[in-house]
Amino acid sequence: MSQPVRLIVIANRTCPCPGLADEVGVHLKGQPGEVGDADPLNGLADAHSTFGAHAILLSTWPEGMSHWLERDLLARARKRVGVPVHHVVSRYDAPLPAAA
Repeated sequence: MSQPVRLIVIANRTCPCPGLADEVGVHLKGQPGEVGDADPLNGLADAHSTFGAHAILLSTWPEGMSHWLERDLLARARKRVGVPVHHVVSRYDAPLPAAA
């Protein structure tokens, strides 16, 4: 039996990432997720040192709209952790999910 993959997802809580929370929730299989440090690099470092990960998924706004990309977060994250850091771009014009 194969070991589960440990994935850390870093996304701004204000990002309209349709389906991201649902998709991550499917893979959590009832395990709790956590909200980390307001600084994404600190949150990533904290999560990685606590939980370890096989990979990191970083979700940002598009270039020109993302403060994280302006601060070179992707390159800094890749230097900070010894696992692959994958980048996905959220659509700026995506509809916000309906409030529950």
